[in-house]
Amino acid sequence: MEWMIKRGSKQFRVELPNQIPDDQFFSLKVDDKPYQARFEKAQNTFYLNTAKGELAFKARTCQIDQFPGESESQIEFDFYNPVETQVESFHGSVQPWVPGMENRAAAAASKGKVLRAPMTGKILDVSTNDGDQVEPGSTLLIIEAMKMENKVFAPVAGKVEQLKVSAGQPITVGDELLTIKGS
Repeated sequence: MEWMIKRGSKQFRVELPNQIPDDQFFSLKVDDKPYQARFEKAQNTFYLNTAKGELAFKARTCQIDQFPGESESQIEFDFYNPVETQVESFHGSVQPWVPGMENRAAAAASKGKVLRAPMTGKILDVSTNDGDQVEPGSTLLIIEAMKMENKVFAPVAGKVEQLKVSAGQPITVGDELLTIKGS
């Protein structure tokens, strides 16, 4: 199965087997470059063989949100790379790859990227206004859910339009928060 993974303005085409075996090597391709990898389900760790050796990525948290009618899923996860002893956060999107997808990206950007609430809660703070230019990874707002503060980041660069929430407003999963129109 082929997937398109987006992180900010970068896109990666990833080809994975339909089923990933537990603790066995399998082949995958990233932008048509072949790799060998394995996944240890018990350790929640993904190992990737590279020219520099085997890299280990241990997933700490993972959240995937997909809303009705959208083929793209928003994905957030933290992973720990024990070789480099660092924790990184990944915020991006993933969707099945289909031929011609790259050409449709520009058309979709012109209509704008609608951000939806990934959880039920209350808007604690809005860090942006209509007309603001944002970059991928910019904090847009903070949602309070179960006494935890959850930041919502800009998935793409562009201009904030149609800000539909304000501080103190209750929200539910899937509510439209704002639109970012590509620059």
